[in-house]
Amino acid sequence: MAQLKNILNDSGNTFFKLLINWTTIAGKSNRDIMKPNRISKQILYVAVPNNMALKIIRRLEPEILRNVQAFSGKTSVKEIRFFSDPSKFQDVVKKAKKTAHKPTKLDNNDVEFRSSQLKEIGIDSSLSRTMAEIDLILKKQKENK
Repeated sequence: MAQLKNILNDSGNTFFKLLINWTTIAGKSNRDIMKPNRISKQILYVAVPNNMALKIIRRLEPEILRNVQAFSGKTSVKEIRFFSDPSKFQDVVKKAKKTAHKPTKLDNNDVEFRSSQLKEIGIDSSLSRTMAEIDLILKKQKENK
């Protein structure tokens, strides 16, 4: 038990609290793109997946700092530093690739037939093919649900 106390010193204990409550602190929509890394000298270091996310997330810093301080105490963390580290987000990238939307394949004969139907009811020929494709994609998506 004494060893555990040594491992979880004040900053370690604070960091552990932050990890447990990260969804509440960062918000459900942000928790997967911000990962707390460490606390050092009252600075919380948070990894983000890339520089674009870094620019956007920096705008959230005051709100996140308030939330961090609410969980850890005002003196535990005085500053947050975000940094880009794609290696910490490989699991998120793999998950995104698995769930990526695959384009719906349409039979050209079906598109032509639906396009001719739309032309018959007065849809301009320049729009009929696009509208036919949209209509057929929506029908396929509905069937797959």
